Amino acid sequence: MRSLNEAFLTARYEWQTACTVWDRLRNASEIRSAPTAFSFFDDAVDEIANGVTAYERRVALTTWRYAAAAIVLGVTVLQRVAQAK
Repeated sequence: MRSLNEAFLTARYEWQTACTVWDRLRNASEIRSAPTAFSFFDDAVDEIANGVTAYERRVALTTWRYAAAAIVLGVTVLQRVAQAK
């Protein structure tokens, strides 16, 4: 159970980090108000955002998988303890 909890917490922290990076990128693109003839900044932010989006999705799926496993294990242990009494 401890290992499962550590895996879930690590995945959750990584998901929060990915969300923070996504928010920073969105804010960086919103701060830039005046369009220019050069789109290097916008291109760079778009490329990074695509990678962050894919990472965020992958980490979210992993987090949910470990959360579900922790719930199933916890309920199973609780049922066994309740039946033993």
